[in-house]
Amino acid sequence: MAHAARGAGRAGGRCRPEIWFLSARYGFHPADMRIADYEQRMTPSRAAELLRLPTSNHAAFAEAARGADRILLAGGAIYRDAMRRAIGQHPSIAETDGGGIGIHRQQLRRWLAVDRDTTGAVPVQSLDAFARERGLVTMAEARAISTPGCVQRRRPRLSADGMRAKRAAC
Repeated sequence: MAHAARGAGRAGGRCRPEIWFLSARYGFHPADMRIADYEQRMTPSRAAELLRLPTSNHAAFAEAARGADRILLAGGAIYRDAMRRAIGQHPSIAETDGGGIGIHRQQLRRWLAVDRDTTGAVPVQSLDAFARERGLVTMAEARAISTPGCVQRRRPRLSADGMRAKRAAC
């Protein structure tokens, strides 16, 4: 399931976003709609089918998006592409692009924290930028490291005594 959050009215001085989800089975719906559990994967062909079916609620989703100041599309690439196609043109669409739900959630928190007076699309930190900022290996670097012919050596783990000895030596 993927989500699209959009800025809405204020309640108690705080922005309360309107959130919609895209389900491979049920289509586009406001987040407060309850749905039954299901097993159906979102594929490019299923996404295209949902955009053609009037019962997928894509027109209502697009209408809600047109009334938004800014939009964040969160989820996997197929979900984000389907949501973007349903919305069409909008002056302020940002997207998450994380490798997992934790990165998507971090990007969502940052997007929600941006001042409401910001105009234009809100920049959302990419997974590569997130990795570089923390001195981690990016996905491209990881793929290059794991190519055939490369040997990866693991660092030996230190015991609790080894950790104490290392700290004392510093």
